[in-house]
Amino acid sequence: MGLTKPIEQIKLTVNKQMDFVTPELRANDFIVANNKIYFLCSDNYTILVYDLMAKDFVKSVELNNVGYYNAIKVSNDRQTVMLTNISSKELTLLDVETDEIVKKLPLNVDVHNIVIIGR
Repeated sequence: MGLTKPIEQIKLTVNKQMDFVTPELRANDFIVANNKIYFLCSDNYTILVYDLMAKDFVKSVELNNVGYYNAIKVSNDRQTVMLTNISSKELTLLDVETDEIVKKLPLNVDVHNIVIIGR
């Protein structure tokens, strides 16, 4: 799939649509994948999904109400969103086609961020 809009349009879209990210749903990070923007709202344990093609908020993905989700990244193939949770010490994987959580991997260590290397 991949990104079909110039980055300038994406920036404008994000700025324009920040009105759905309220004080109750404060987004502390976001990534772009599969023509969607995924906003990580750590305070509410939620990912808000904004569809760039439909130009609308399309889904809210509920996360475990445990700890603090502190990083959101997308895999190099742009098919998986990855989130780290420093308190529960796990990596959560979300499929960008279905916008569903597909796996939780225990890390057993405090992980603050993700670095993606290679393909």
